[in-house]
Amino acid sequence: MLKFSFSFPGKVILFGEHAVVYGEAAVASAISRRMFASGKIYPSNKSFVNVTFEDKVISYDPFDNVHKDNRTTYYMIRSAFDGLVPKNYQLDINIIQDFPTGGLGSSASLCACMAAIASKISNGNLSHDFIFQRTKELEKFYHGNPSGIDPATVVYGGGIKMENRTLKQVKLPEVPLLIVGTNRERNTKAAVSHVKDLLTQYPKVFKPLIKSMGDITNSFLESKDSDKKQVMHDLFYPAHCLLSSFGLSCHESEDIVKIAVNNALSAKISGAGMGGIMLVTGPDVEKKASLFSKYNVVAASIGAEGMREEPINFE
Repeated sequence: MLKFSFSFPGKVILFGEHAVVYGEAAVASAISRRMFASGKIYPSNKSFVNVTFEDKVISYDPFDNVHKDNRTTYYMIRSAFDGLVPKNYQLDINIIQDFPTGGLGSSASLCACMAAIASKISNGNLSHDFIFQRTKELEKFYHGNPSGIDPATVVYGGGIKMENRTLKQVKLPEVPLLIVGTNRERNTKAAVSHVKDLLTQYPKVFKPLIKSMGDITNSFLESKDSDKKQVMHDLFYPAHCLLSSFGLSCHESEDIVKIAVNNALSAKISGAGMGGIMLVTGPDVEKKASLFSKYNVVAASIGAEGMREEPINFE
């Protein structure tokens, strides 16, 4: 029997969303909220893989080529453990996450968990570079041709800068923030297409705005660690206004911004926009979470640790 336990953080885009598509700089950060995956592989009278989530279970015989589940996650998991579960062995995995699904990198965190477990029960290679590459491959089940920024952020932790499709690790201090859900489901594909249309139709108007988004990212990253908390507060609102100028805001997003500004805080869209999540920062932000009580609020901090092998404390 082999037992295992891993955790990976969620992630947020701090600055540069959408602009990164056009070669400008963006930065993502691992957050202190995590996904945990624990379990064991052991001899059994049958061959089986069981992955238990809080709201669903995925089970299959790894030697049965008939696929009885059409969910993307099922195919990702089958790919992760293809050829790794021996005959008459059972693999049990339990997944728990303390952050909501949608906009916080949960698919990358899940792929990273599967990649780490697959490596643990096979070749034992738990280097960050190896797990990142495997995670990026598995995330293709969800995002086709992912940029790699989400897998890099959850595996390496801290911050990841992306510019011209090149990824670079950056050190970020732990700065508290609130992640506020707008209760409006985001549509990434529609948002990306909308931005592209505006840039095509009105390049003289919107290309400078894309450049400004990248400039904001670089201004944040070039600031001293001791200043980053204040710089985040200073730059969240202008970054939000730039995204809003592309029509990426919504009534709920603007309401969250208004509440923030009226209480000495600063807020911005994070991710695709047109719904999804907002980030809120500023003085004593953790103590002001109740101001956003009509929305889904998660308190977290940026600059969190990436892949972590956890103590095994289960039977």
